[in-house]
Amino acid sequence: MLGFFRRIGAALWPERFPEEVARRAAKQEGLRKPPRGFVWVWGLAVTLAVVAFVMHLHVRFEIIQTGYGLSTAQGEQRRLRLSQRELRLELATLKEPGRIEQQAREVIGMERPDHDRIIRLDGRRRSRGRRARRGR
Repeated sequence: MLGFFRRIGAALWPERFPEEVARRAAKQEGLRKPPRGFVWVWGLAVTLAVVAFVMHLHVRFEIIQTGYGLSTAQGEQRRLRLSQRELRLELATLKEPGRIEQQAREVIGMERPDHDRIIRLDGRRRSRGRRARRGR
């Protein structure tokens, strides 16, 4: 406790505590400035740490942006698959033979050809027996 008061007293009244002032001066001489190389190394280390932190933030930001882009692309993919399924169903409906025949008769005004108007490409004529069996 006395050391504390001596230090305070030497700071306030140096002429009353010359031994404390001398001890302090000796202690101050023992304390040297750090070498210049140390300051440069310390500054370089702090700079590298800051650069690493900024790079980490940049990479993290890019990861988040990529995640948002991926989520958007997946939503678009789901929407396109649903649309593709609907279009395939519509195509199957439009290709249905019964619907095509109905459209040909009602819209275009076509009708089934007579038996003697049908010519096969292989040169043979269709027999009446087959037509009778099919009920046409």
